Amino acid sequence: MNEHVQPIVTPWHDNVLAQMTERFTEKIDAFFTLFIYEMNEMSALQMEQFLAENIDVTDSTMFLKDFKIYVLTADSYYMNEQLYVTIRQQAREKVISNFIQFAVLYALKQRPHVTLSTVTSSAQLMSLFKHVEAALVEKVKGREIATWKDYNAWWKQRITEKTLEHLILHYGVQQLEQATRQQFNALFLETLNIQFMQNERFLQQMNEESKHYYQSFVTLMVQEVNEILAQYDKSQQRDATTDFSQLTAVPNYVSVPNFVVYQAIREVMYQKNFTTAPDTYPTATFSKGRTNGSIMIHPCCIDDEVQRLERAHEHRVQLSTIAVDVLDILCVLFIYRAKHPTDTIEVELADILKMRGLREKLGGQGRRGGFEKKQKEQIIGALQHIQSLLVTVDQTTLYKQNKPTQVRAQGRIFLFQTATGEPDKIRATTCRTKITYTVDTLFAKYLLAPKKQLALLPIVALTYHAYRMSAEKQLSRYLSWRWRTQAFKGNYLQPNKVRTILHAMGETLNERAPMRTRERLEKTLDTLMQDGVIADWHYVKWDEQIATTRGWAKYWLNTALIIEPADQVKEHYASIEQNNRYRQAPPPTQKDDVVGAQLTALRKSKKLTILQLAEQLGVTAPHISNIEKNKARPSPALRKKIIAWMEQQ
Repeated sequence: MNEHVQPIVTPWHDNVLAQMTERFTEKIDAFFTLFIYEMNEMSALQMEQFLAENIDVTDSTMFLKDFKIYVLTADSYYMNEQLYVTIRQQAREKVISNFIQFAVLYALKQRPHVTLSTVTSSAQLMSLFKHVEAALVEKVKGREIATWKDYNAWWKQRITEKTLEHLILHYGVQQLEQATRQQFNALFLETLNIQFMQNERFLQQMNEESKHYYQSFVTLMVQEVNEILAQYDKSQQRDATTDFSQLTAVPNYVSVPNFVVYQAIREVMYQKNFTTAPDTYPTATFSKGRTNGSIMIHPCCIDDEVQRLERAHEHRVQLSTIAVDVLDILCVLFIYRAKHPTDTIEVELADILKMRGLREKLGGQGRRGGFEKKQKEQIIGALQHIQSLLVTVDQTTLYKQNKPTQVRAQGRIFLFQTATGEPDKIRATTCRTKITYTVDTLFAKYLLAPKKQLALLPIVALTYHAYRMSAEKQLSRYLSWRWRTQAFKGNYLQPNKVRTILHAMGETLNERAPMRTRERLEKTLDTLMQDGVIADWHYVKWDEQIATTRGWAKYWLNTALIIEPADQVKEHYASIEQNNRYRQAPPPTQKDDVVGAQLTALRKSKKLTILQLAEQLGVTAPHISNIEKNKARPSPALRKKIIAWMEQQ
């Protein structure tokens, strides 16, 4: 066909044009359209920004912006059918997921004084969103497929009609009729591709015409979300009777043990580096400072030695991060409720589940309420893992009458009991609703000692998903332990090597794709900052140009990171630091005291972290921290910089 034919400008009546379009539709061979979306999951911050804006249901297409459309012949499609089916399935899931996302947020926005009144942190908002999204996906399953098929059929018909209208007006009926079927289809697909790639007006028109499908689908989902949120609000009212805020004086934190053996146990449970020889009990050793020992999986309440050994290796394989959550929760509750090392306390299984951020399902419409069977089984399994651990401390230091004493000890972490006080072999039949336990002599030395060390653990660490967010869980615990050990000197900004933080996360360097490891670490730190676990983080003396050179990963692993704790943590540990006799020389002057106090007040009013202020002043974050605490004297040059900075604010 002549590609340079001038467009025909003769006006066509709409009915005539429609008839011609219908006639040429029969000449079109089968074709497929592929949508490639570039949409990322919303962060809690983006959700908060969305909830602060004036959004209407008609804005439901706001998530459908970043995409590309490709047109394929049937032959091309079927040559790689498996790949293209996967791409189309992913496109459908992304579109529906984003409409669900919009529906959930839109419904939440309509209930600010009900549902959102119970959300006090970004982590809670994200948890609520995931809860509602999962429930909604379950409710609309099947129905959204039918809606999608209807929309797909309409979409294909409409782009065909609009493209044929363009061809008829551009080339005229006579030339199109003279074209062979092959020529006609080649021209049709070429024109359609150009429409998608270059014609923004065409895409805008299609988007506008599609809105009634989008809106009807979203409106249906919003109705479903409102029902889910109504159930959620009822469960919130019911959960209000179980208040865990009394467990600590610091909001959004709980107090957990911080002695070296406890941290070693948690790390061993994460890393699962037990021996695997089938004829011996799985054992892992630990060494931290002047403390070393071992942890053996040695199930109790089993008389037969062969069965005990088999069960030990089953525990080794099945041990999960959920067991660490349960260990922390049992310690939190024992510390709060017990007054004496020999006390026995009773805990509802439901309380453990709730402290992990899980919620009961409501009954009604033929459904049983309560927690899912799988959730209960996971907790019972975690209790069995904890019960099987036998801890041996070969050497550690305990203080008796303020004098260090080297001791050796062995024992269980907790001793579980039946209602009659007999040793309890944890199983589903014996702990359906509650468990009874006390601490063994080994832990009693630490948990209820007069000078016991307790660390603040963010509650969100218990609620992070056990598998998808295991890195966030582990790093939260590591930082909780590290900051408490640093509280004595108040030096929270000591750098960590990247390799140390990766180890704390349970990650190793991906030798073939090290950038993936770096992205995982940085995403984890950003998540912790977003959830308020840390205040800020940054690399120390890292040149980004190094990342473009061969073998950059080995330099990155040895690069230092500074991770700043949240203000709540520093404020809570302030009394520990004040009681410390450690002081730097020379002592600050009264003038320095004034500068430090003013700097702290102004920095906080500007909502700057110590790291951000240090960067503006061109000094290290630890030095600024010490100046604010009146533990260091600024040089005359730095004093001038500080005063100038304060005057500019």
